[in-house]
Amino acid sequence: MRLAAVHGINVGPDESVAPAWQSALRSRGMRADVTDIRWPSKGGFMSDAVAFVNPHFKAAADEAVVHGLQDFAHGGPGIVVAHSMGTVLALNAERLLRTGLPILCLASPLSNPGIRPMLEAAGYGQRPRATSIHVWNDDDPIPGGKRAEQPSYFQAVRVAVADNEASEFATEHAVTLYLRHPHTHAALRLLWERMDDA
Repeated sequence: MRLAAVHGINVGPDESVAPAWQSALRSRGMRADVTDIRWPSKGGFMSDAVAFVNPHFKAAADEAVVHGLQDFAHGGPGIVVAHSMGTVLALNAERLLRTGLPILCLASPLSNPGIRPMLEAAGYGQRPRATSIHVWNDDDPIPGGKRAEQPSYFQAVRVAVADNEASEFATEHAVTLYLRHPHTHAALRLLWERMDDA
């Protein structure tokens, strides 16, 4: 399975997420070839969140994901897997490019009723042209937790995370927690099968 990884905030500018994402998937028996689609993250939660107010930073992030997605699409069939703010950038890039690549969104802030209006005001959150599945858990505040309201274009999958699983990670928002979840694997297989049927 060929996957493109679009990271969220809090990832260093020179950091590759592909090896860790690939390892997390393989730890649960899923084989995947993962390619990074990097955007110019500052590497800190608050510094990245604040940076999106700057139109130059936002434009650079958008441009990086658009180019990365375009390059990935030229390589043949694949699935875009995006986490947190990466979901917002990936969905926006797909809307602009219309590659038809399916997108698996992990913990998207677009389902958070407190954050979505700000993202929409910044030009994000419009309906993409591709199939998208959103996986989130009720204990993760970024996608809205129990208050999550899914945009109409999301096929939503709520996952439960056992306390002993969550304690392995610093936060319920950790991408590795999502990548190891069986529902994430089921969503990836579903998207792959849909591509085969198309």
